[in-house]
Amino acid sequence: MTKEITSEDYYIHFIDYLQSKEEFQLKENKQYLKRAVFFNNQLDIMPCILYLLDLQKQRYLHVCEDITSLIGYSSDDFLNFGHSWFLNLFHPNDLKEYLGVIFKEFVHYTSSLDKKQIKNARFSINYRLKHKEEIYVQFLDQFIVLETDENNNPILLLGTYNDITPYKSDNTIIFSVSEFDPKEGNILISSKTFPENIKMTSKEKEIIILLKDGETSKSIASKLNISLHTVNAHRRHILEKLQLKKTSELISYCAVNGYI
Repeated sequence: MTKEITSEDYYIHFIDYLQSKEEFQLKENKQYLKRAVFFNNQLDIMPCILYLLDLQKQRYLHVCEDITSLIGYSSDDFLNFGHSWFLNLFHPNDLKEYLGVIFKEFVHYTSSLDKKQIKNARFSINYRLKHKEEIYVQFLDQFIVLETDENNNPILLLGTYNDITPYKSDNTIIFSVSEFDPKEGNILISSKTFPENIKMTSKEKEIIILLKDGETSKSIASKLNISLHTVNAHRRHILEKLQLKKTSELISYCAVNGYI
């Protein structure tokens, strides 16, 4: 893109930009799907659902029929309704992160590479999607870029969707970039966790440390000389801030991210 977009809805501005340009001439699907063999050899988690996504037209060109087992919707739903429909399945908090800073990171990274480097880059991101049965599942989305415009902005993606709900205990989003090396396989280039820079007050940090030590809300109130109601309010706010549900998840998350 030639103009810097700072809005949190970066994705929307980017698609508007692509659609304002002359339509990119794609090859036949079968030519792109040949890359699936190479791509599948790079993947660690199976089984995966293969997809081919045209970002400029916001349409899926191919989605494996097995997608129904993951999300409840059929491959025809994806092909008929397109990517904008798919985005509406995102958890609201994850969608906000994706439409803004995460997609911007992705586009800026591809635009910094040459054509050869792009072919060896693999991207990975997780997010929550609403299943047809009205429950959220954790999806892992891994993809490569097959076509770009003259500024190396991504046009066509080949990727896989995988349900990682049994393996994901928190609601953080991890966006990672790796580079494929014929001898060493995938080499991690960068990995970022979102939401970024979540700040804790000194009181919240005190409470988290005491929870880690096994203290109850009542004992925390006594130690910090505050009311039980205030302690419970802090605990609720901390969980909401980090998009977590349980104290065990909170302790694990804060230990990994340096809060305790």
